Amino acid sequence: MGEVVLRYETLALPRDDGQVVTIYTPDRGSPSEEKLSILASWNAPAMPRA
Repeated sequence: MGEVVLRYETLALPRDDGQVVTIYTPDRGSPSEEKLSILASWNAPAMPRA
């Protein structure tokens, strides 16, 4: 797939000292967004057969 470039934001949890949530996202319309979509499709559940 090659390189994937992501932005990130870290949010401190107000009631849990020292714990944070980090969110990683690609820029909209970027090659990285397309690569992540392809990777996600590889792990998509199989459609049930009718």
